Amino acid sequence: MSRLSGATFDRTYIAGQVKDHDKTVALINHEEGGLQKKPNQPLQQFLDVTFPKIKMHTQELHQIQAGMSGGKGGAKSGMSSSSGM
Repeated sequence: MSRLSGATFDRTYIAGQVKDHDKTVALINHEEGGLQKKPNQPLQQFLDVTFPKIKMHTQELHQIQAGMSGGKGGAKSGMSSSSGM
């Protein structure tokens, strides 16, 4: 990525973030099923707080990526200040 710039960098960066966030959501969904069989209170409390934020960030990333596919990029690729990031 160090050789990329501008809109190409933005698209590549967002694509990686989307992929990683999608993997994280899938992993947590899978692990939550295991928590029902073998409860882990500290982990469940952590997920109760963080998982909604991860899902929100994932949705935002998908929206950013969709906006970039129309040939846009640059400043429009930034996260909103309300995202908590």
